[in-house]
Amino acid sequence: FNLDKTPKVILENMLSSIAGHLIYSNGQFKLRPAVYETPSVTLSEEHIRSGITLNTRISKKELFNAVKGLYSEPDNNYQPQDYPILTNSTFETEDNSERIFGEFNFPMTTSSHTVQRLAKIQLLKARQQISFSAEFNLKAFELDIGDTVQITNSRLGFTNKTFEITNWAFAMAGQSDAPVPTIACEFRETASSVYDFSTSDYSTVSSGKATNLPSATTVSAPSGLTLTDELVQY
Repeated sequence: FNLDKTPKVILENMLSSIAGHLIYSNGQFKLRPAVYETPSVTLSEEHIRSGITLNTRISKKELFNAVKGLYSEPDNNYQPQDYPILTNSTFETEDNSERIFGEFNFPMTTSSHTVQRLAKIQLLKARQQISFSAEFNLKAFELDIGDTVQITNSRLGFTNKTFEITNWAFAMAGQSDAPVPTIACEFRETASSVYDFSTSDYSTVSSGKATNLPSATTVSAPSGLTLTDELVQY
């Protein structure tokens, strides 16, 4: 990377290569790559200490059913080029047969196989649309941003439904003379299938060479030389 970019942009470009995010918690930076983690905590009605704010769909401007973008191909001298467009006919049908692109660039990914897996994760994550927020008792204190958790709520019809924590905050609620510690959490649904991938999903990527010009770093040996002599008198 070049230092003319801000640290924020450099970090975002690095994180794109693992489809992950960086969080700051308990005085430490933590790197969370795009890997499904089996939930070890379940939150239910007995742990909730507030009302629930629920969204069942994301806005249309955030929705997409196909993915395109750029990555750096070694065979193209690491110059940016398009990776294979990823589409999903099922998602297109859900969106009234309209193809909507989401653009994701992977400037620090040099493997065509890796970039296709990253693109698929972005597409499938976007289709996990249910999100909600609520305050919980200290049962949620052991959780952190990026953790997966199972939610059970009979009113919402959730039975051990898997969510990922997208925001977490500690607060003291209640009367000033008797404050009660609570944990405010925001969740987005997820599933292990978001991270599934098989070799049959790969698309073939061409060598990516943009021209047929000779390499600037290789000099061919001279050929077709002839020798002639000439007598010159002064």
